Amino acid sequence: MARFFPSRSIIASTFSGHAVLLLLSLSALMIHADIQRIELVSGDVYEGELDQGMRTGQGRLERRDGAWYEGDFVNDQMHGAGTYTWADRRVYQGTFRHDKRHGVGALRWPNGNLYEGAFLENRRTGTGRFSWANNDIYEGQFLNDQMHGKGLYVWSDGQRYDGMFRDGVKSGRGILTWPTGNKYEGQFLEDQRHGLGVLYWSDGTTYQGLFALNQMNGFGVRTVPNEEAAFQRWRMGDLLEAWPIVESERCRLQIDSTPWMFSGSSCINGHAHGTGIAVSVDGQAYIVNGRFVLGRLVQGDRKTLPAPESP
Repeated sequence: MARFFPSRSIIASTFSGHAVLLLLSLSALMIHADIQRIELVSGDVYEGELDQGMRTGQGRLERRDGAWYEGDFVNDQMHGAGTYTWADRRVYQGTFRHDKRHGVGALRWPNGNLYEGAFLENRRTGTGRFSWANNDIYEGQFLNDQMHGKGLYVWSDGQRYDGMFRDGVKSGRGILTWPTGNKYEGQFLEDQRHGLGVLYWSDGTTYQGLFALNQMNGFGVRTVPNEEAAFQRWRMGDLLEAWPIVESERCRLQIDSTPWMFSGSSCINGHAHGTGIAVSVDGQAYIVNGRFVLGRLVQGDRKTLPAPESP
């Protein structure tokens, strides 16, 4: 429906956005309701549909800072499907809710980075995919613009991490695989191997034990193909002690009907006796500073190691 205005300037304002409509004419001016041009108090310019003086429907908003938006409006707000382009040429294409990126969309940076996925009140939150200009790719959960939750990160060189993230870095349980074929499976903290885990080498060697700051640190079991397994003690990547894991007839020890290796103060009548270290022959558990009496554990805290994959 066409609207007619007298031949003088007309200023119309709304409660939301304080839009100012300036119409100058020497005679009666006919303006179609579906396409109108509004200059806002802020200096932004809107061209599009209005409903009862409010930006509602399809339109284009050009901001003073050089950004612009094209898409749906409801009650003077970006709401629905649209495209927002910043002055620095970042581009978001997707859904909006009450002037914010909300729902599903794609955000592209001028350098080639691209995020596709869920948004919540302007932030990348939910399930999404982020690809970097250097060909790194992450697919998984996001929270407040950070990788957070379960996800898969693949580097351009072939390295990959499948596991938990927290605040943008690897934290929690995950699997890190190198292009060489080496692999770590276990706990991470603040982007580093930290806690219990298993490290696999491509030649078949494994280490199952404790890590700190990407280093073997504490007790663990190292297994090398065609060699005896060894129980080891490490300090930040330096090997301090090692004991071969073999059952000794001279100093037998069984816990829960499972044979254990014992290295301690003494053996009596062929049985482990006194204080020392014990490791299950299968390398799945160990006891440090245990107390033993004639082949029986009477005091000590048994620690379990993560089991390596079957060959």
